[in-house]
Amino acid sequence: MKLKPFLPILISGAVFIVFLLLPASWFTGLVNEKTVEDNRTSLTDQVLKGTLIQDKLYESNKYYPIYGSSELGKDDPFNPAIALNKHNANKKAFLLGAGGSTDLINAVELASQYDKLKGKKLTFIISPQWFTNHGLTNQNFDARMSQTQINQMFQQKNMSTELKRRYAQRLLQFPHVHNKEYLKSYAKNPKETKDSYISGFKENQLIKIEAIKSLFAMDKSPLEHVKPATKPDASWDEMKQKAVEIGKADTTSNKFGIRDQYWKLIQESKRKVRRDYEFNVNSPEFQD
Repeated sequence: MKLKPFLPILISGAVFIVFLLLPASWFTGLVNEKTVEDNRTSLTDQVLKGTLIQDKLYESNKYYPIYGSSELGKDDPFNPAIALNKHNANKKAFLLGAGGSTDLINAVELASQYDKLKGKKLTFIISPQWFTNHGLTNQNFDARMSQTQINQMFQQKNMSTELKRRYAQRLLQFPHVHNKEYLKSYAKNPKETKDSYISGFKENQLIKIEAIKSLFAMDKSPLEHVKPATKPDASWDEMKQKAVEIGKADTTSNKFGIRDQYWKLIQESKRKVRRDYEFNVNSPEFQD
């Protein structure tokens, strides 16, 4: 029997098996200081749903983490990553958030770094539109929630058991959450809960994949083409004045201070923007 036609399959299978057996520690070194710097404004899944880059981020004192949602990806000269770059700021902004990253997503993401937070400064940008009747949607939960971050959150030694239990209870409210048995056990009796949220084997594979994707990331930052509105050495007062000038020039069509392009959309779709019924002062977002 000739093996030549099957060699590519055999080689691929052998490489795959070797990859599965290699320890994750062989790959984590791929994520270093340069990786963190390169991903400061990338907003990729490796940043938002991973643990390796964020681990390095919180081990460094060079960056100022900013958590939020869709506003962090806006190609605006006053995006915090642009505005805080060199303008009398001793740390570079590191963006953590995208559309759908509401309170619970940000809370799990931050909690996965709980043991590294002491003495750190960071910012949360909270958006009013999060506070709907249902809060975080199942669709956004499925797209944004990270198994590795949840797993690392439950491994945080300094986080109280009670806080972890509350996380478990909240996560169980989503139908597609992974490993419901573990979460049910932790919510009921944390001290009797054994094993981990994800198995050691699966954790190893996810970390290796994350490390490789971080090294070969092809996505460009959504802010790559955005130019600052002021000089790098401009004072905060000069930046504020420039922002007012740009704001006035971009809001000439209405008295509400809404950017002209958005006001035009509102005028064309009046029924669609009347969404008062969707929002609730008792939204689950407040508890999150």
